Amino acid sequence: IALTCRPVDSDDENEPCHRLTKAKGDRKGTTLYGRSFSSSEGNTTVFRYYVDEGAGADGISFFLLNASQVDTETFSTGAPGGSLGYSGNGENSRGVPGGFLGIGFDEYGNFNNDDECHEGGGGVNAGVTIRGAGDRGPPNGNCDATDDNYPFLEHTDPSQSIDDGWRRVRVTTDPTTGGSNEIGGRVEMSFDKGDTWETVVNNSYTEAEIDSEFPNRFYLGFFGSTGGSTNVHA
Repeated sequence: IALTCRPVDSDDENEPCHRLTKAKGDRKGTTLYGRSFSSSEGNTTVFRYYVDEGAGADGISFFLLNASQVDTETFSTGAPGGSLGYSGNGENSRGVPGGFLGIGFDEYGNFNNDDECHEGGGGVNAGVTIRGAGDRGPPNGNCDATDDNYPFLEHTDPSQSIDDGWRRVRVTTDPTTGGSNEIGGRVEMSFDKGDTWETVVNNSYTEAEIDSEFPNRFYLGFFGSTGGSTNVHA
């Protein structure tokens, strides 16, 4: 359950927020929007996040879930640390159920790294990383090299750091982009309270690359985590 972010500097903006982690080791927190919504005409989600006050780990993820595979009464996220609550970690901790797209705002870089519980990647590299579909992974959470969950789709480095305070984000998914089996994805970030926006991702992905058909309805959520290094995440 996410905590209120009363101790977090609101940056003179009168907007509600949730504190997901304190700047302490091995912490995690999540927020799941409890109403599903149609995916047929695409959607845009606008949010802001806060990351600061620690040594730089691990990150925040925004995820879209296939609503037909999620029970909101029993929902649980994936592993903390570099998995950013989306994939598992190979240590008896499974990935998120019904995962379709996971976008990691990764301070340390492990969400971009190839490991047993999320397939592919470009090594440890901080920035924005997008991963495709997965549904919990192996029942015991002990992934191995044959598992192909949460495949790597893209990594990019914004022009400014993804941490060190408040950032605004727009995420757009569009099933009408490209061919009949392609989904358009765009991630924009603002580092000045929304005065200007930088497009950090603007691409389309096939259902084969995502490893899932485009679902009829989505849930969306957020996850913040720390590991050996820390930050406040809100």
